[in-house]
Amino acid sequence: MLQAKVKALAVELDWPAEDEAAVVRRLPAPAWRERTAELIRQHQALQHAVEKARHERDAQAQNLSQWQAQLQSLASDGIDPALSDLLEQARRLGDPDTQSDALASERQRLDAALEATLAGMGPWRQPIDRLQAMLVPEASQVDALRVQQHDDARALQARQEALQKKIQDIQQQEQALLQLVRHHQPVSREDVAQARRQRDDDWQAIKADPTPCPPGPVHSRHGFMKPTHWPMPAWNGRSTKRTGSPMPTSWKS
Repeated sequence: MLQAKVKALAVELDWPAEDEAAVVRRLPAPAWRERTAELIRQHQALQHAVEKARHERDAQAQNLSQWQAQLQSLASDGIDPALSDLLEQARRLGDPDTQSDALASERQRLDAALEATLAGMGPWRQPIDRLQAMLVPEASQVDALRVQQHDDARALQARQEALQKKIQDIQQQEQALLQLVRHHQPVSREDVAQARRQRDDDWQAIKADPTPCPPGPVHSRHGFMKPTHWPMPAWNGRSTKRTGSPMPTSWKS
């Protein structure tokens, strides 16, 4: 029921349809809401007092007119004791015009204070009738929101600290990886695949070469000897790339 009323009031204030947390963030600070509610109550009380004073002034003026008419109609110069009592009561009430002016001045002062308070509300400023229709949250609800805000702040700080720790761990692992690469120079899968492709290309080039094969190896007392008239490739032991003529595998010592 309360949530539905909050949504209805948000629609009246032309606020977008949002969840309860967003509506709470749009509300003014509790101090502003309490001050505004107090000023509204004072304004209503003073307005009621002004209206009451005006009614009393009009009634007294009417009574005075009636008594003056009666006094003029009296033939004798004597004063009725009841009239004396009424005049004494009127004196105790004071001057209605003075009281009305004083109340009007007080009302102007409160109107100025209310206007300053509404101006201080900024984007949350709304007409008085809409502010009167709004429900001021209970103190328990405000305390619960403060506790929730405190818990959220602590949770956010903990997550930020954990994130910073993860970032530091990642940086340390990156440094360790760089040192490993610098000292050991590991070969990646791409390097192996490239070497295999180069080997296959070289072998296909050997197979496609129309040059006739050299005569067989010469046998000696130490075993098979490499033909010395055949150019040898430059072999570095780490790459399969040919820099000279191909060397069959059986010729390697």
